[in-house]
Amino acid sequence: MPNKRRDAIIRASDEMIGNTEYFNEGFKYATDVGVCKYIYDHYMTQECKPRIVGADIPITEYHKEMIVAHTSLLKMFLQDFAEKAQDNELEPGAISGEVGIYTSDEFYRMFVSFAAYEKQSTNEITKSNFGVKISHEKIKSYKKKTKKIKGKNYNMYIFDLDAFVAEMDLPSFDTGDDMTDDDAAVVEAAAAIVAAV
Repeated sequence: MPNKRRDAIIRASDEMIGNTEYFNEGFKYATDVGVCKYIYDHYMTQECKPRIVGADIPITEYHKEMIVAHTSLLKMFLQDFAEKAQDNELEPGAISGEVGIYTSDEFYRMFVSFAAYEKQSTNEITKSNFGVKISHEKIKSYKKKTKKIKGKNYNMYIFDLDAFVAEMDLPSFDTGDDMTDDDAAVVEAAAAIVAAV
């Protein structure tokens, strides 16, 4: 995951793949102190905010794709569960009759169903290690405990859904539409320098 304050991820064109001569020339520029000084001097002439924060760096479509591609299946399931909780789309547990309270079997079946929908294998997360894998996520807004319902004991996942939604910190992607003219000028100047090199 990139540093939110310093990195912007842009997918470059595939046009030059395999063009060794082009990349060799580029590597020479990258190690040439004069080129580095030129780029540094150019940026030093640009006006910029005294303090740059994560919101100042727009997130690109490619960056969004990378985030999704590198998210574990379990994390994706938990985020989907949180989104459904946020949108009041969760079904009540079949045994508990309550939204946010599910037997271990029910919750694992929900995970397997999600994995099937995403066309992903559940080989690494089995019914026997599902609880351990969830505990590795260090989620504080649920409890796993035994609950007696109609005279029978069940291992239950009991969620504080509002706290869970907040804790999952669902991704909100800033498209950069709120960039100022100064921000756009810096991005444009960087693109011009990259094109010149």
